[in-house]
Amino acid sequence: MTSCHSVARFAVVLALVVALLGCSVYVLPTAHPCVLVEQRDDGYAQLPEDDPRYAALEAYLAEDEPLARLLNVYERTMAAFSASGLRPAAARAADNRAVLVLGQQAGLVTDICVQGLYDQVCLELALGVPITDPAMLAPAAPQLARAVGQALLVLAGQGYGPSPCSEPACDGLPSPPGSVLTQGLGIALETIYCQDLEAGSPPGLAAAGACAHLIKGEGYRGTEMSPADVVQSPGVAGTVFYQLLSEAPTGYPQRFMLWFANYDPQDEALAKIVLVARRLGCRATIVDFLGAYGTTFPGERALARELLAALPSMTEVP
Repeated sequence: MTSCHSVARFAVVLALVVALLGCSVYVLPTAHPCVLVEQRDDGYAQLPEDDPRYAALEAYLAEDEPLARLLNVYERTMAAFSASGLRPAAARAADNRAVLVLGQQAGLVTDICVQGLYDQVCLELALGVPITDPAMLAPAAPQLARAVGQALLVLAGQGYGPSPCSEPACDGLPSPPGSVLTQGLGIALETIYCQDLEAGSPPGLAAAGACAHLIKGEGYRGTEMSPADVVQSPGVAGTVFYQLLSEAPTGYPQRFMLWFANYDPQDEALAKIVLVARRLGCRATIVDFLGAYGTTFPGERALARELLAALPSMTEVP
């Protein structure tokens, strides 16, 4: 199974067309499902198309279906923005396939300029992977799943600030300003990724397993927290997103057909989260999100109210 779904040489053709038109280039062309980048003495550089690490990545993803699916959803979200006419907040990143920066701290790499195969390309974001050989991706895969969730909400216009602590216990601490939803979706997708892994999966998942246990046990729901703590905690947002991803029914208003047509039915709940986030300001809280969710999907307003009621000192969804 490949990870980033679309026509194999789309990026190559697009780059050639843009070059012939004499326009600025924002595409890292590749015939592979994702773009691999590494840091060198003179900056970031795209790996040559014949670099064996591409084959190693594709071989790994063929065995790790949950991660392959998340990367597929990432690319389908790019298509959804284009088809629906919604403008992604990170427009240059949305013109590319998933860009994985090898040997970087896990999370998002922001405002990155890469020497591509033909030109230098500057992007708003890429996905950091703390290994240099994709064949050894297993221990870092949960962190990559988290980064995909973060990237989806940055594309949707939410803020991002790297967390000073990567341990699961830190997910309950206040997030950097404006990034609570971004961090929260990362937590939720990492949790679901860990759940989806079959027994006997590769080692190195202890930290992600602890995070999954916390969210699955609804560790933040109904606890004694001040309203300020509720809206600033990425763990709370992650718990809400986890519940939506687990419980949201299928179906959506007809006016959003061009958005949802790009997703498989099993990914519809995640597509709803990204769409609602795009309709919010960049410093939205989980309370803002649930209000907008109930308005955007009236048939699910009761679910939004239920999730909001589980948070202490909160009011009802309108």
